[in-house]
Amino acid sequence: MEVDIEKRGGFMPRGRKAWILGGGGAAEGLPQAVQIKEFWDAGERPDDILLLSVGAFNGWNPADAIKIWEKEFRSPWDICDFNPEIKNIIEQVFQNIPRSPFHRHATYKDLFSDFKDQYRKLVQILHFMVRAGKSIPTLPIGQPPSPEDFTPFLKMFVEEANKHQLNRVRSVFDPAPLVKKLRKTIDLKKALESGITLHIFTQSTAGDTVFIAGSTPDADALNRLQDSDQIHSINSEEELFRASLASAALRPLFAPVKMNGGQYWDVGAINPFPADYAFDIGCDEVYAFVKNFWSHKPNPDLDFYGASIDESDTSTQRHFFRQYKDARKRATAEGRNLQMILPQSLHADLDLLWISSEAIEYTKRVETEATRKWLKENLDI
Repeated sequence: MEVDIEKRGGFMPRGRKAWILGGGGAAEGLPQAVQIKEFWDAGERPDDILLLSVGAFNGWNPADAIKIWEKEFRSPWDICDFNPEIKNIIEQVFQNIPRSPFHRHATYKDLFSDFKDQYRKLVQILHFMVRAGKSIPTLPIGQPPSPEDFTPFLKMFVEEANKHQLNRVRSVFDPAPLVKKLRKTIDLKKALESGITLHIFTQSTAGDTVFIAGSTPDADALNRLQDSDQIHSINSEEELFRASLASAALRPLFAPVKMNGGQYWDVGAINPFPADYAFDIGCDEVYAFVKNFWSHKPNPDLDFYGASIDESDTSTQRHFFRQYKDARKRATAEGRNLQMILPQSLHADLDLLWISSEAIEYTKRVETEATRKWLKENLDI
């Protein structure tokens, strides 16, 4: 499916200008930060920014978002850590398993003398991980163990993990590194006083929820919004920060964020392209900086983690195409201007929660060149 990009030719905007900053983790957040920097430097400034997931962080300060990526987020460990609950449970489990493959050695001499036996067990661990990723039912827990088999350890591990309720943990990762760096780096007061209205999209048990920082849409605009949209005003830096965290809280990787007496999380999987919302609040010129769902093809050969992300992307893709088709039809019928700015080919080190310094340098180079070319060809800038 090709992207139908219209040129401005003869278009005279009647109302507000909006940006949509979509989600997609580092794989979308980094290219997006470069793109909006180029738009900003070219004098293309929005009245409203619609923010989803990682886009919520880029939207705080479009002029400097890429600088923050360069300085603060050069590895995946700068973004997240394992959930402390999981680390604590695993530590307790290993303490209760005698002579596990991971037991500590008092000296290097003990370590080297034990290496031959432990090496065999570590190989079995790797094999187990591969097998677990392909077919969980084939785990050998019920097979008779041999002296050199990893099965006894695996069986004890599962039993101990169940005792410590590992299955009750609600999320895999902890965004503490991200929170710490953003708190230190971002001037949220400046974001609230920028004159740009921020619309942060989340979901909760009540349905789609939008937190608005800045001038609230007028009554007529609010009446045009879908009934499922719950509108809340942001009145403080803390509310802005927590709403943004909620927008990026992709379950089950991250836990929902508590605020306003409820829990909120990432809405991107069911509402990845809210262009209709932009039209409803009076925006006639909409630029969407979003993940390239046209390039996504389901991959049946991934491990269990990759497969879960791939399945989420496939589901999100269906919602995206439906919303895009409806928004394109409406833009044509109402004389509005809807533009798509998509990322270039991604560096191999760039993924949902994975990033490297090499990926940053590559992305800066290719996205800067492509965005400047797009601005020249479409907006004569």
